Amino acid sequence: MKKENRQSFILSLINEKPIGTQDQLVYALHEAGYHVTQATVSRDIKALELEKVSTDMGSVYRSKNLQFGGEHKKTLSLSTIFENSVTKVVGVDYFIVIHTLPGAASTVAFHLDSEENIGILGTIAGDDTILVILDNKEKVNNILELFKGYL
Repeated sequence: MKKENRQSFILSLINEKPIGTQDQLVYALHEAGYHVTQATVSRDIKALELEKVSTDMGSVYRSKNLQFGGEHKKTLSLSTIFENSVTKVVGVDYFIVIHTLPGAASTVAFHLDSEENIGILGTIAGDDTILVILDNKEKVNNILELFKGYL
């Protein structure tokens, strides 16, 4: 699997549950089908600029792009996110359904929710599927073509 896919999965993983050690991260990646070593995880942590922060659950990994109040800095373009995480996009009525790699839906949904002026009211993300709710069903085809262009 691609390094970008793995790193995107790591970001979504640490945002979903507390991961405090490299061993925990290796185990979670193995569970998701990424067969990596501790050395690979160590390089990913450095590349993603992850840091350990103290929480009420102990020390956990967080992205340095996580600002006070829980807001993320937008660091990757939507096209990069789609290229590395999205597998299929389908539209109907006021909705678009996006299928992603396992564990990547919340990361993609976060970036979609951050987009301004394209007509997205909101998203609902599962593990590998996102429901995108649009403000106008006439925009479905245009947004669908935009998303497909990112693939």
